[in-house]
Amino acid sequence: MSDIVVHEEQILHQEDLRVALRNDLRNKGYICADNESLDSLIDKVKSVQSIDRVLSKGVVGDVYLPNVTTLEPKVFYDCDELTSVNAPNVDTMPRFNGEGYQFYGCALLSEVTLGNVTDIPNSAFRECPFLERVNLSGNVTSLGQSAFSGCTSLTEFDGSNVTSLGQ
Repeated sequence: MSDIVVHEEQILHQEDLRVALRNDLRNKGYICADNESLDSLIDKVKSVQSIDRVLSKGVVGDVYLPNVTTLEPKVFYDCDELTSVNAPNVDTMPRFNGEGYQFYGCALLSEVTLGNVTDIPNSAFRECPFLERVNLSGNVTSLGQSAFSGCTSLTEFDGSNVTSLGQ
C-alpha cells in the first residue's frame, strides 16, 4: 500500500482534514466511521503507514504487534514471506465490502495468535497453505465464508462456539 496523502488544498480546517483522512483510508479499504474523531483517524494513519513501511521494506518472518487492537482488511495481504503474527490484543477484524483478507495469500504463514476475536471475516486466512495454528483467547462465534480455504495444514483452531457460518 502507498502512504496516505492529503493535498494542501483539501485542508481548509480540521473538519476538512478529518473528512479527507477518512475518505483516503476508506479508499484504501479501511473501515472508518462517519463520526470518527480526527485524533483516531490520525492514529489509524500512523499505524497503517508504519505497518505498511515495515512490510514493504522486506521484513519477513515473525511479527509481534503488542499494541494493535484491530487488523484492518488486507493488512498482511500477500505477504508471502511472513511466518507468524503475534498480536495478543487484537479483538477486531473488520470487513470491507464483506471481505477481510487480513492474511490472504501469506504462503509461509504457520501460526497466528490474536486476542478476543469473535468474528473471523470472509477469506481472512485464505490461501495460507502452511498455516497450522490459529490461537485466539476468545470464543469465535462467526466464521466467514472461505475464511480458511486453502489452509491445508491447519491442525489447531477452536471453532466449538461458532454459531454463524459463511456470513
